[in-house]
Amino acid sequence: MKLSTAVGVLCMLMGCLAYAQNGTIKGVVTEKETDTILARASVFLDGTSLGTRTNTEGKYEISNVSPGDYKLIVNYPRKQYKKI
Repeated sequence: MKLSTAVGVLCMLMGCLAYAQNGTIKGVVTEKETDTILARASVFLDGTSLGTRTNTEGKYEISNVSPGDYKLIVNYPRKQYKKI
């Protein structure tokens, strides 16, 4: 009985550690040429379903991102989108 309890607790801890390894990507979206803040721009990670919109200050935050390399895609009305 004690062994099964220890195994159960170990499994729960491993699940918490795996979840804790995810991170957050955040930043501010501005137009390169004029340094103008782009409010309400769409920001998402290429190849995933993760994304958000910038706030009125051009800030965004995408949470629960697994470790890895991603291309960030920004789309804004009347502007050509870019992968960065």
